Amino acid sequence: MTIPADLPNLRQLRLFLLVAGGQSLRAAAREMLLSQPAATLSLAALEQRFGMELFERRAGGLLRTQAGAALAHRTERCLSYLLRALARLRAGQEGGPRPEQAIAMLTMPQLRAVIAMAEHGGFSAAAVELGLRPPSLHRAVGELEQVLGAPLVHRERAGASLNAAGQEFAAACNLALAELRAAREDLNGIAGLPEGRIAIGAVRISAAGILPAAISRLSGELPRVSFLVVQDEYETMFQALRSGRLDYICSTLRPNIPKDLMAEEICQSELCVICRPGHPLTRLSNLSARDLLAWRWVAPHPRTGAAARLRALFEAEGLAPPQPVVESRLFELTRGLVMEGDFLAVAARSAVVRDHSLEGLAILPLSVPAATRPVWLLSRRDWSPTWLQRRFAETIRDLHR
Repeated sequence: MTIPADLPNLRQLRLFLLVAGGQSLRAAAREMLLSQPAATLSLAALEQRFGMELFERRAGGLLRTQAGAALAHRTERCLSYLLRALARLRAGQEGGPRPEQAIAMLTMPQLRAVIAMAEHGGFSAAAVELGLRPPSLHRAVGELEQVLGAPLVHRERAGASLNAAGQEFAAACNLALAELRAAREDLNGIAGLPEGRIAIGAVRISAAGILPAAISRLSGELPRVSFLVVQDEYETMFQALRSGRLDYICSTLRPNIPKDLMAEEICQSELCVICRPGHPLTRLSNLSARDLLAWRWVAPHPRTGAAARLRALFEAEGLAPPQPVVESRLFELTRGLVMEGDFLAVAARSAVVRDHSLEGLAILPLSVPAATRPVWLLSRRDWSPTWLQRRFAETIRDLHR
């Protein structure tokens, strides 16, 4: 995911938060070791960056506007993620700066450097992502390690990668920067300029049926909003959601959902047996599991809920499940095999909206045990969604009422 380069610097944000919190400009400038004219210019530059007045200038001082209050909320959350991460890194260490002191030494290039390292795995690829020369990235990460008083990188002859502490700090940096991106969306909403981006992790059923309907409606209402939809392993998507790189995951939910995530049921899905149109089984009445044994199968991954329900279909009649010819998580491959030959497979479909990925396939009239399963919208438990993120969730709900 591209790391934005147009974010305000942390020192500027800390100054802004002091003034937005009620300190006089003179007192805030003194605390930040700035002259009052320099502090005035810094706040003016921040307003210019966001294209909005963040303060009303009055005789008694500066009073934050609605936009200023929204930015203060996001800035507080941004800095709190960094402070908590610094406290965890400093836990058990003697000497060195306290988290409140260390945060004053952090820079935006350092945060972007460690995020790029986490996403791309090494200095060279991270430098390309940031448009830097590798020595510049080495220097930024090295300076960050000095500030934190802890190593963040495994350095070996074969290359370098973040260690566990580096990965944890990078996740906190991602969350901090996500708050600043959210601030821009909040301020755009206040200004009546509805624009931004929604990032969603998806499995096939949501990508094929649920999300197209929601994206089509919302993009029609808000043409300046864009969408990023990714499909990956559950754990990979969970980590992206935790770190703020995804806003939502839309999927059938496994029982072991992490406690730091929350889930809202949006509809039911139904597991069905699929084949090509004109398959010999489509001409049979009173189908049973025994009728399916003679055919080649494309099976889901054996550790998935769909695979367990497929096994239950045969075991309910005292039959051993057939050995699949192909096991695959790729529905495109499954669909291709089913359409090209006499393969059978199982697929989930939404009980509410049209599932375009199943069009052109035949669904056999056969009851699968525990066929229905909820589809959930997952989000972080501790987040504060923007108006756009809330609007997306409301659109999903409206489509499935």
